[in-house]
Amino acid sequence: MNFEQLTNELFLDLFEYLTSAHLLHAFSDLNYRFNTLLIIHFRSHGLDFRSVSKFHFDGICRKHLPSMIDRIIALRLSDDHDTPDQIDLFFSYGFTLHQFVHLQSLTLYHLQSNQTIRRIVVQCRRLPHLTRLCLIKCSSKVQERIVSNIVNTIWRLSQLKYCHLDWTLIPIAYFPVPNIRSKSIEYLSIEILPVDFIEIVRLFRCTPNLRYLHFRIAHPSDENIFQSMNSSISSLNLRINHHSSNQLFNLLQKMSHLIKLTLLTESMIIDGHQFEELIGNYLPNLKVFRFVISFWLIDRRWFVRCQLEILCSHPLIVLYSLPFASDTFALHFGPPENCIKATCPSEDDYWSFDRVTTLIYNSDILNGMIRYPFRFSNIQHLDITFPMCDQFLLNIPRLDHLISLVVSNRDDTDSDNAFNQLQYLIDRAPPLYSLTIETWSSSIIQEISRKINSTSIRRLDLQSFYYPKCDRCFNTEQCLRFTRSPLAIQCEVLLIVIENRTIIHDLVHRMKNLRALKVYCPRGRSNERSPTNLEIIQWTLYHYPCTFLEDVTRIENKRVWIR
Repeated sequence: MNFEQLTNELFLDLFEYLTSAHLLHAFSDLNYRFNTLLIIHFRSHGLDFRSVSKFHFDGICRKHLPSMIDRIIALRLSDDHDTPDQIDLFFSYGFTLHQFVHLQSLTLYHLQSNQTIRRIVVQCRRLPHLTRLCLIKCSSKVQERIVSNIVNTIWRLSQLKYCHLDWTLIPIAYFPVPNIRSKSIEYLSIEILPVDFIEIVRLFRCTPNLRYLHFRIAHPSDENIFQSMNSSISSLNLRINHHSSNQLFNLLQKMSHLIKLTLLTESMIIDGHQFEELIGNYLPNLKVFRFVISFWLIDRRWFVRCQLEILCSHPLIVLYSLPFASDTFALHFGPPENCIKATCPSEDDYWSFDRVTTLIYNSDILNGMIRYPFRFSNIQHLDITFPMCDQFLLNIPRLDHLISLVVSNRDDTDSDNAFNQLQYLIDRAPPLYSLTIETWSSSIIQEISRKINSTSIRRLDLQSFYYPKCDRCFNTEQCLRFTRSPLAIQCEVLLIVIENRTIIHDLVHRMKNLRALKVYCPRGRSNERSPTNLEIIQWTLYHYPCTFLEDVTRIENKRVWIR
């Protein structure tokens, strides 16, 4: 069959497996039919600029975006290590958000400037169809007036219904509750910043039509501040870390419309009978309850599992509802004193964790272990500490969804054995894209490219957990050996510690597929005079279009978006 004889519906299905950049590069201007199919696809899926090469980003902004900008309904921009300074470059082409006249969804990743965030949310006020705004893994300094202005501007977006704020303020601060009322926001998720307890009532009053709320509570008060509050929320995801449950009960008593409740706590003392009374008297519509309480096992069939773990000689009790609902799970195999009990009728039930996509796996085989039949079939991100025990193969029988791997090695573990286990994982994970080396013997980091082989890894982080006394630096000779390895030749994104800044030339010119580079260059390691801050900035800007992020003591830190 001729390729072009495929139906339009099949082509549109295939387009969903390709990135925005690859779609435009492969199909744009082939003929009228494919141009029409591209328009249909981007009308429903939008543009996603995450992990795009600078070459493709420039091409899309110059050639394609001007003709389709008024048809895009969703836009994703990112300033992470793969695409440093992308958002400023985007605006440098003369684009403004109000040109996206039909934009309904805007997602921003890894922003680190309050000024940039404010600039964007101000432009959002001119988007008449914007209903969804997400800040993902963003962080910025605490600038009280600017941050409050950003939040109030978001609450002024008249059509906004879905707001997700994964935003960290440095140093740690509370979420600045708005003083502007939004009648449109129905879904609100505040991931990182806790809400001051006394501000909760104002948060509800400023967003009176909330249906879903996910947030953390900080600094509870003994005062009952919820007496005059009423809420229409039907789904609540709450994290609360304090020792009294009275205020939690006072809050939940005002939520008679709740259908779904998820509660995460680390130190609260809970009386299960009080919760049973609360649900029976005040939450008549509750259908889904995820927490640590073991009551109404027969009527509601709400089951929980309790895990007792001994970590660093300290007992840790973990309780969670079944079936497990989160996408992240930490699995620690330790000494024989560890035990697991569940309230479900059979001990053989609920061992499959199909919803988990991120797994933290650690086994202490020196102290022995108890084997449990956990099953993880959909792991996409794995954080593992070597040595890996035999139980791993039973818990994770397949790794054909794994795209990101973070590895550490205990000091008492033979490095060759750890590398053999790492190679074993890589061989079982055909789609593996990213490898991060965390805590590992510094003396062999420079030999990583000789120790492992992979045809799929394109992102390599050899910088994680670096600090000045940790000798992870590559000198000129080690870098040259590294750049000749197959792992380096295919690498597209590299994070590395180098001895001096001239090594950047070798990395950029020898690694032909490299498109993004982040380097730490500790000052004073070589015999050359340590450059001043101004000299570093001038040298970097002269040679590369990079973002100079921070000046950690004695460390030169910069990101380069190359190709």
